Amino acid sequence: MHKIKKVSKYVRYLILFLAFIHIASFALTILLSDKICSSRLLDIELGGSIYSSIVEFDGTGKNLAPVLKEEGFDSTIILGSVDIIVYSFLYFLLFKLFGLYMRGFIFTASNINCIRNMGRVLMLWVGLSIIYPLIVVFIIRMLALSDSLQYHFSFGSSELIRLMLGVVIYVIAWIMAEAMKLNQEQELVI
Repeated sequence: MHKIKKVSKYVRYLILFLAFIHIASFALTILLSDKICSSRLLDIELGGSIYSSIVEFDGTGKNLAPVLKEEGFDSTIILGSVDIIVYSFLYFLLFKLFGLYMRGFIFTASNINCIRNMGRVLMLWVGLSIIYPLIVVFIIRMLALSDSLQYHFSFGSSELIRLMLGVVIYVIAWIMAEAMKLNQEQELVI
C-alpha cells in the first residue's frame, strides 16, 4: 500500500506539470503566436534551442478552421478553447483519482465514479467535437457575420479513438462497481 501511495503522489505531480505545460502552451500560443493557415505556431528561442508550440485541429475542426480564417475569424480561439476545457476536465479527474489512491482508497465508490466520469467525458467529447462546429457556424450565420460559411460535419479516427477509449474506460468502471458489489455480498455471507 505504501508503494501505491508514493507512486500516486508522484503521478499527481506529473499530472499537474503536464496540465500546466499544456494549458500554458495553449495560452502562450494564442497570445504570442503567428497565424499560419488555420493553425497557430509559436517559436521561442532559448539559449540556442528553439521551443515550438502549435495548435492544430482534427476532425470537423480541421475542415472548419481554414474556412473560419478565410472569413476573418480566429479559428484557434473559437475551436481550440473547447478542447482545452475538455483536457482540463480530464486532468482534474486524473488528479482526483490519484489523490484517492494516494490516501489509500483503491476500490471505492469515489474511485469508480472518477473512472466512470473520465469515460463519460471522453464520450461526450466525441459528441461535442461533432456538434460544436455546427453550433459555431449556426451562430455566425444567425448573427449575420457571414452568409457564405457552410456547415461542416465529419467523424474521423480521432473521434473514433476517443469514443472507443471512453466506452472501454466506462465499462472498466462498471466492472469495478460490479466487483465491489460482489465483494460486499461475500462479506455478508457467513
